[in-house]
Amino acid sequence: MTLDVDQTRGLSGFCDYLISRAHKIYYLRSPIVAVMEAKREDIIGGLGQCAAAMVAIREFNERDGTPIPEVFGCVTTGSLWRFLRLTDSVLSIDLPEYYLQDVAKIVGIFVHLIGTGIRPVAS
Repeated sequence: MTLDVDQTRGLSGFCDYLISRAHKIYYLRSPIVAVMEAKREDIIGGLGQCAAAMVAIREFNERDGTPIPEVFGCVTTGSLWRFLRLTDSVLSIDLPEYYLQDVAKIVGIFVHLIGTGIRPVAS
């Protein structure tokens, strides 16, 4: 699926993965979490791509009528995982790297982000 927010600013591209609270999704609805596949096993190189996707997601959520105070993202090689948070204009990158053998911890982070970590802003 392509996420087109603002092509003039480079906020457009193909989504590797989408995570949402909805059980069935036939079209993109907010809020969503960015998950980027690190190309050529390069986690650091994927951080910038993920940050750009998070900016696009924040703008998408606002346009969809579901602004949220924080946007979350993740970059993964499949065996290594890094998590990010965008609050206003501040990008935070979680210092720990999570490995696939810690799958319960990785799933727990996603459950937190989807279940309790994403809170719509009251309008």
